[in-house]
Amino acid sequence: MRHALLVLALSVASSSLACAPVRTRPSSLADAASASESAQSKEAAQLAPTSFAEAEGYRREAEEAYARGDGAAAQFLGERAVAAYARAFVHARTVRAQVATEEGKKELAKAEAELQRLRDEQGRAAADVAAIEMRIKVARD
Repeated sequence: MRHALLVLALSVASSSLACAPVRTRPSSLADAASASESAQSKEAAQLAPTSFAEAEGYRREAEEAYARGDGAAAQFLGERAVAAYARAFVHARTVRAQVATEEGKKELAKAEAELQRLRDEQGRAAADVAAIEMRIKVARD
């Protein structure tokens, strides 16, 4: 009888453990952590600090929600963090493109100024040649 009760108690205990919910970490938390540690992330932190800080905030909120046991909120906030990181990466690329555009405009202005200088120099040289040719013509006549 004792043995039967012991077996029954063990089977109830093991079945209740088998039914215990297993708390899995939302995949969006891993995605957000990966985005946070990427090379693009470092550039976004420098070139788009506001957007990057927003993404970091969502990631922290997602981690906090997971720590509280709120898996749905953690998943949602993790996805929001991933989207915010993507937005920060786009902002960083936009800033980089704007900087490159400004540098290109400066180089173009320098090249155009050099071209104008060369045209002016060519005009003076052509005038000098014409003057020399006129002297030669006068000297021959």
